[in-house]
Amino acid sequence: MKKRRTYLLLWAGALLLLWAAFSPGGAATASFQTAVYENPHTIIVAVPGEKATTTGDHISLYGACDYDYPLYLNGTAIPYTEHGFFAQYLALQMGENRFTLENNGVNKTVLVIREAKTPATPDPTGYTPQGGHGVVRLDNITHRQGPGTSYALLEPLVRGVACVITGRSGAYYRLADGSYIFQSAVNYSSAALPSNRVLAFKTTPLTEDRATEIRLKMPVAAYYNVEMQAEQAVLTLYNTGFAWPPELKENAMIRDIVLLSEPGAAHTRYAFRFQAGVRPAAYYVACRDGGLVIGFRHPPAPAESGDLSGMKILLDAGHGGSESGALGAALTASPPEKDINLAVTLSAEEYLRGRGATVIMTRTDDTFVSLVERVALIKQVNPDISVSIHNNSVANTTDQTITKGLLVCYSLPAQMADARFFADALSAALERPQSGTGLYLSNLALTRLTNCPAVLIEAAFLSNPEDYEWLLQAANQQLLGTEIGRVIEKRLLNQ
Repeated sequence: MKKRRTYLLLWAGALLLLWAAFSPGGAATASFQTAVYENPHTIIVAVPGEKATTTGDHISLYGACDYDYPLYLNGTAIPYTEHGFFAQYLALQMGENRFTLENNGVNKTVLVIREAKTPATPDPTGYTPQGGHGVVRLDNITHRQGPGTSYALLEPLVRGVACVITGRSGAYYRLADGSYIFQSAVNYSSAALPSNRVLAFKTTPLTEDRATEIRLKMPVAAYYNVEMQAEQAVLTLYNTGFAWPPELKENAMIRDIVLLSEPGAAHTRYAFRFQAGVRPAAYYVACRDGGLVIGFRHPPAPAESGDLSGMKILLDAGHGGSESGALGAALTASPPEKDINLAVTLSAEEYLRGRGATVIMTRTDDTFVSLVERVALIKQVNPDISVSIHNNSVANTTDQTITKGLLVCYSLPAQMADARFFADALSAALERPQSGTGLYLSNLALTRLTNCPAVLIEAAFLSNPEDYEWLLQAANQQLLGTEIGRVIEKRLLNQ
């Protein structure tokens, strides 16, 4: 006799009444309930679909079945999780490969055609000399050491900066310092860059966002580089003459500004030397007020109460609206990544608000928010930390039976320590494994930032049966969000 089970896999526990903020200090009541997963009582193949073509020698077969009956693959019983999620990593021969699944009287055949690999097309990114200059027209752009994804990221440039261009390679322009940016991010002119020099300094000791700002007035917002060191930050202004820096008075962040350039040098370099025992939490650069502004964010000061009062935290629930994110084993018959992300993020928000923090959310419901809008919000509010919450997935040519666990993503070398802290603390608190080293260096808009500490958490893999089974449990989603909140608290309080 068929077993009867009730599966109300409710990820936020029935109905979560949580607080959501869209601006510093602003709050609105929000609630969210993810969909209910019901046994489909049939076979669903999530990947690779019923017909697929690949040049790989293996493929993952991943899906869901009626959990009350055995599941067979080409006549052999295969395992599945409590809720019927299965994965198999299968070897492929050249040509047609047929895999037949049988479960509760239903048969489904998957056809995978393995083709020979075609020779790789040579990369047509030869270097071509080119003169002129360009003005950066986008914020938070990709800026690399070389013309391709294999080259390390450099700090993102801000809109309005003028760069000398010396050549192009593929889709990139080469700048005078040897770095590369996308041609699409620049308004190009064949004219030479106008002459430029620093004319004056203006210092704001403490802004509303707890930063010390220095404005360098100049005719052209110069292409720059910021090198953060233990006791100072070195600012290089390319193709720019210098002015002598002013003496600073009563500045809690910077004790003095030192000119490092020799007279007649093509570029100007200043060292902003920090007060003893003081190091900025982050920095930012902006083109405004007739020049270039560099700001050094003061570390958040713990409240006397010992909680997070006075601290701003930005939480980003990945995807939303028309952007579902990854799908699980039962495809649209089970909750997509966007819903799980939101439930977890709302749980983290609840914890952090309970600890006194001001929490800014990029979304609190099933709404589409573009990456540009999310990044703009982070740059607008200058939070003490930004954490984006996602869940992961891998291609069907990867072994989905073993690819699982927690990953924390970052984009710039200075973010690695934070990523390591989050990966280790979350893994220990949840008693969940990390995927590989637990860290992933990637070019992500939400972590390609310098104005605040920023990480992106990939909590688990929807493409793995055991991870997805864990993610669908209401208690686990609540726990995951709470623990993310606790780790944020520890990071901000230096615990």
